[in-house]
Amino acid sequence: DAGDNTLLPADLLSDLDGNERIGDGTVDMGAYEFGSVPLNVALTRFSATISGCSVHLLWHTANETELSHYEVEAAGAAGDFKPIGRVKALNQDRSTYYFDIGQEEATVYYRLRSVSKDGAGDYSNILPVSVACYPAAAITAYPNPATQLLHVAGLAAGQTLQLIDVYGRSLIQETIADAKTSISLTSCLPGIYQLIVSSASGERIAGLPIVVQ
Repeated sequence: DAGDNTLLPADLLSDLDGNERIGDGTVDMGAYEFGSVPLNVALTRFSATISGCSVHLLWHTANETELSHYEVEAAGAAGDFKPIGRVKALNQDRSTYYFDIGQEEATVYYRLRSVSKDGAGDYSNILPVSVACYPAAAITAYPNPATQLLHVAGLAAGQTLQLIDVYGRSLIQETIADAKTSISLTSCLPGIYQLIVSSASGERIAGLPIVVQ
């Protein structure tokens, strides 16, 4: 009974469980109200540039207030959006953000979820991005989500592995001596990471999203 009666649509007299919306004269706060509250941010641009198999996502915002962060989500051929990274909100009049990822499919769909400090969220438009190379198709990382140990296969001697957190920090880096290796995740906090595979010359070959539980 903590809602605003003026926000109650005339055709929504019961909640999702079939109970009456108004009790003791005041509408009960529920999913309808939470779903309709706009966030204090204007997304003025959301775009992508491609370099080989790497995708550079860029977005500009205006009038940010009381925002917590942005979640970057991606969907491939399966069609299900999954979070692949998080960027902290700056809460400025005008802000610019970016997020880099290695794309493993011909076409991937990206979107942003703006999250306020109270947990409310709102989505951007969906951005389709297509690349014409698939060098990471043979590179696999499992299990994913992982807990203590991550196995990586399909590698070549001389390549380099890096585990990057959502803030761009390199937590693990090693040079590969065989086609398969294992990485200990005991020092990693639960969250979303990027496993970057680079050639001996330093060229980025692949970037795989990894979830640590």
